[in-house]
Amino acid sequence: MTSSIGNGASFVGASGAFGAIKLGTPNSATLSINGDGNSGFGTAVGSGYRVTSFDAVRFQNSTRYDTPDFNGFSASYLVSAKNDLQRNSGSVGLTGNLQNQTSGRDGVTELGLAYLDGPLAVRFANLNVKQYASLLGTTDPYNGITLLTPANPGAQFKVNSLSAKYAVNQALNLSYFFQSAKSDALSAATSTGTLGTQTFDRKTNGVAASYAVTSAVTAMVNYQQVKNGDAAVSTTGSKAGLSAKVLGLGLDYALSKRTTAYARYERDSDSAASFRSLANSGYTAATGNTTYTATAVGLRHTF
Repeated sequence: MTSSIGNGASFVGASGAFGAIKLGTPNSATLSINGDGNSGFGTAVGSGYRVTSFDAVRFQNSTRYDTPDFNGFSASYLVSAKNDLQRNSGSVGLTGNLQNQTSGRDGVTELGLAYLDGPLAVRFANLNVKQYASLLGTTDPYNGITLLTPANPGAQFKVNSLSAKYAVNQALNLSYFFQSAKSDALSAATSTGTLGTQTFDRKTNGVAASYAVTSAVTAMVNYQQVKNGDAAVSTTGSKAGLSAKVLGLGLDYALSKRTTAYARYERDSDSAASFRSLANSGYTAATGNTTYTATAVGLRHTF
């Protein structure tokens, strides 16, 4: 989302014995999986967000229903109808990239399943995004190509995500994250105008941990690898096998119940410059550079 006030998760809803229903722009189940899978980094520095995972945070004009809890088991269903206002400009809603197809959609559906009981939290989500508007001028973050209008109206992105989080004891939490993302063939052009196709086929695996060193200090580590599958293609040929890795380190210091000082570090590296995780994250890399690092320090206060 763009960083203006009121442009985050916003919805109206009701809850009761029937479960809960939300209308507006609620978070997706895929977002909860990302959070559990990286042990507290969320979508901040150190998480691998937009490098190893699709940024399916939330979708405008959504309806989400969550079932009641049944002995730790629950389910959710999210649907968003055709929306020609959710485009690639912050002035009309979400800013986005090719991954989340924010340049118009026929619709979004997501089925989420969860088991949350005691020390174990397991989540799964199946997300389907269908585009209907053109993606004219949208640059693929991996191979540097540009999609053409009409860019195959009706083409779909299919994303399956899984996380498992286990509290070993009161201090130590371990997490695992998996995501598979595939797309139908999309019309595309290179910088020289050559017409071709772009197909996403990529898988992410990651492990993470958080450890309460003291009652006030928590340390976190996150490692993820994303790799293109055999079906990954672009106008310049097959991109199968290319990979990128993310290492994230974090430290939280609780100053009070509501205020926390934090530090974050992230290092991303590619097996080849053509995978372009740098561009995918909004960074402009020097020619031949396939690695970047980022650091962040700050204060977080909850009201």
